[in-house]
Amino acid sequence: MGTVLAMKWICGAALTVLASCGPLGRNENAIGAVRGVTGSNAQNESPAADAFTGWALAGLEEQSSDRLLLNVFEIGAAAAMVQIGTNGSRATWVSTEGASITIEQGVIVGTRGFGADLMGLQTPVAGAALQDSSNYIRTHDLLNGLGQIERHEYQCVSSFLKEETLEISDKSYETSAYREACQGENYSFENTYWLTSDGSFVQSVQWISPELGHIGYQKL
Repeated sequence: MGTVLAMKWICGAALTVLASCGPLGRNENAIGAVRGVTGSNAQNESPAADAFTGWALAGLEEQSSDRLLLNVFEIGAAAAMVQIGTNGSRATWVSTEGASITIEQGVIVGTRGFGADLMGLQTPVAGAALQDSSNYIRTHDLLNGLGQIERHEYQCVSSFLKEETLEISDKSYETSAYREACQGENYSFENTYWLTSDGSFVQSVQWISPELGHIGYQKL
């Protein structure tokens, strides 16, 4: 069956990262580090090419290329993150409260500190390969409520979505958006990636797990 996501956009005058925790909508596991913003509203949309309309950048100071904004749509929470290290083509980003994501060639391959974490991800299609329409298997290793890792496989296809100009932090980017549509035994989902002509990822919305739903990042 397909998942339906109610996106909760961050639209307050300033963005605040709090140290408190709260349950996910369908899960008692806490999202440890990205709980609480000044305000949000909800609208039902697919996480496609206009997914970042309304993101609040006010209040983020000293923005640079080593910062990104993370949005957890399921609970309407956001956090600024900084890059703390690399391992080959993988970069790890962390919030002030300790939650982290690891990105490899634009694809989120791991999360920590969110409760229902993505412990690992295997996919033959990432980076520039997303620009070539293809069919492939994507594998998610997820941490369940019993502290065990469950493996889920999805049949995916990537395809071109559209050209789009993005305005981020007073900067303008000419991008091409690509859609990744995946179907599994119990869930289906779509991911969207925005790339510049040199192959850099500006932003993305990606499905992590049934509990966490879609999260997105936007380079600042």
